[in-house]
Amino acid sequence: MNQRTQLATPKLTAPKQKNYDVVIVGGAMYGSSVAWFLANNPDFNGSILVVERDLSYSACSTVHTNSCIRQQFSREINVRVSQFGAEFVKNFREFMGNDPRVTELRVHVPCGQRRFRRNPKRMP
Repeated sequence: MNQRTQLATPKLTAPKQKNYDVVIVGGAMYGSSVAWFLANNPDFNGSILVVERDLSYSACSTVHTNSCIRQQFSREINVRVSQFGAEFVKNFREFMGNDPRVTELRVHVPCGQRRFRRNPKRMP
């Protein structure tokens, strides 16, 4: 058995409400991030539903990325967004209110790009 088959898959549940102000399709890196920032925005007072077909998140779209945060852009706004993303990942637990349930992310930075790793033994 590989690691994916050993993971317990949560059961699909119906939404708690009939209507939502915002529905986010895809709960991986981008979807979860948008939901979190929106929910923590003091100017937003609505409801949010995140729909993700992979409830275990073991095969979601983020898992299939190269795990890099690109930081080389020609437009200042893109550079700033990328720098914030890198800072957010670097201090992820702090951004999550130092909640002890939040995992500490291990980050490896070769050649100026951030790479996330699951198994430190597999990285050079």
